[in-house]
Amino acid sequence: MLTTLCENPWYATCGGVLFTVGFFAGWIQTGITKLLWGCVASIVFFGCFVLLEVLVETNREQIVATVVSIARAVERGDHEAAVKHIHPSKPVVRSRALAELRRYHVSKISVKNNLVMQLHLATDPLEASTGFNVVIRGSMAQISVDEQSGPRYIHAQFVRDPTDHQWYVIDYGHEDIRTGLSHHARLRNGE
Repeated sequence: MLTTLCENPWYATCGGVLFTVGFFAGWIQTGITKLLWGCVASIVFFGCFVLLEVLVETNREQIVATVVSIARAVERGDHEAAVKHIHPSKPVVRSRALAELRRYHVSKISVKNNLVMQLHLATDPLEASTGFNVVIRGSMAQISVDEQSGPRYIHAQFVRDPTDHQWYVIDYGHEDIRTGLSHHARLRNGE
């Protein structure tokens, strides 16, 4: 529940508006001063939750920021910047990603807002499994074919490095979006 409040300000905002309007309407109709104080208390109480959302960056938000950073680096054609988000202990994954990135010219990556994450709390350092959809616009690098758009499902393993507290990719894969639905469902169910 606290994670939900820390990732989305709408719950606190809606709650604050409802309570404030309710107390204010009660005060208008009855003139009871305590209801006006309830109005002020609602603004302060729910305002603290909105402030909490702004100040606290959850693991999911950090991973989403990493994914978006990788996508922007790929769009710029800066493959080295993209693979810097792969943990240094995984040179094979890094070289596989570089080889794959060099085969394509990507002009746009739209990361969809459906990232599902499962934290592996028993691991040290902390790891997470993720799955999400993207739409990629691009072409093959060595073939002069018009750019095309296509949806893909990305699944990635992340590790939180204990030295700099950043999330790094330790493995990844991508597949057809329909095939990814089963992976997505397993992550949602905690399997």
